[in-house]
Amino acid sequence: MTLNRMSLGFTISDPPEFCGPSDLADCVISLRKHQRAQDKEWGTAPISDEGIRRLINLAYHTSMVSEEGRFPKFRVVSHRKDDIRTIAECDVTLDSVERLRRIAPTVSGDHSVALLVRDDTGPLTCVGLAIVDDMGFSVKPGRPEIVGFGTGPTFHLRVEGPGQMRCSEAMGPYGAVRLVESGIHQVVPYSLVAGVTNLLKTLARHILDRVVETKGEGSQRWFAGHTYPLVEKVLGRTLDEATDLRHGGAFVFLPTVDRNVDAFDIQCKYPAALNLGRCISEFWCACVDCAEARDEQARESALQHWRWKRARLFSSAAGLSGLSAVDGCVVLNHNLDVLGFGGVIGLGESDAKVVDSPRRLKNAKTGAIHDDSEIASLGLGTRHRSAFRLCKTHANSLVFVVSQDGDLRVFFSDDEFVYGFEHLYAWVNDLDAV
Repeated sequence: MTLNRMSLGFTISDPPEFCGPSDLADCVISLRKHQRAQDKEWGTAPISDEGIRRLINLAYHTSMVSEEGRFPKFRVVSHRKDDIRTIAECDVTLDSVERLRRIAPTVSGDHSVALLVRDDTGPLTCVGLAIVDDMGFSVKPGRPEIVGFGTGPTFHLRVEGPGQMRCSEAMGPYGAVRLVESGIHQVVPYSLVAGVTNLLKTLARHILDRVVETKGEGSQRWFAGHTYPLVEKVLGRTLDEATDLRHGGAFVFLPTVDRNVDAFDIQCKYPAALNLGRCISEFWCACVDCAEARDEQARESALQHWRWKRARLFSSAAGLSGLSAVDGCVVLNHNLDVLGFGGVIGLGESDAKVVDSPRRLKNAKTGAIHDDSEIASLGLGTRHRSAFRLCKTHANSLVFVVSQDGDLRVFFSDDEFVYGFEHLYAWVNDLDAV
């Protein structure tokens, strides 16, 4: 028995039980060949199949070598030379782990710069440093959406920790595969799970209602259709940064706009007054002010206010991620009010509310319904079992569980069943710079 898993565009078929860098390279090369067969015009990066294999193996073994107790995190890209993106040039042959280990710190911890490599003119070589974020996606001042500008690197390898890597090549945001804990998974956006999609729609609707209440009915004509993507990005930022903490945690979304958590059998050790929904609606109102500015002076004033509200919004999202590092869960409602953190879900396996609830765990693909006794076979920890019990007891609840290994799982319920999904990722596209 396993939790639900999703695939997009391709399926990784029958990988070994224990995977390593060679298996990841096989997967990437296989996808590369498939893409070539589908699209004759598809332009690959200036790195050969053998170069990809060598690079992945070098990066994997480099990720396992600590420096003063710290393991390296870095990015490597390969694309045709672009003077706009290339910010430095060099000529370093990548012929050993020691060589890569020594140059990796030049981009370690920097999400906007990566090592630029190629082997189409000789051995595998680092030929410079390249911009990988800001030139790929930017923002348009005064507007809420992320606006595409330029194109991203063709081949992208991201080292996330010891033995943990993400790899993609010109396949859009859904074309990445990830090696973690000796397993290979496709990178699937968290927002594609049906329960999450419904939650995001509800949050977006409440936020737009707040904007209309503040700015009037006429404000709805601005930026139609962008409320949902903005909420998705903001919550994605929170979940991704919580994942990067590698501490583990949980975010509970109660099916209400009320602030009473006791009715849901949760006791929060620490109260909180962080209202992320209000931050989003205030930023949206600032976007409306920019759109409605009638002269240059008014627009400049509105833009200054917009910059402040935008910075506050994403700082608040980052701050929310940190609350998950405190033992216990972070509890929110459908207004994106944080009701408390350090929460304990007080529902034991023998609790009458849990035992008497008719909801069972359902496999969304096969329709198979599992008894509670089978949950133990999943090998999940306390956070996951508590999340399941909460959703089983309270219909329309949703819980994101962040594991210490970097995996993101979600449990949610409707009136009849509980559903669980694993191997999800919040920050799918490396170029989603916000």
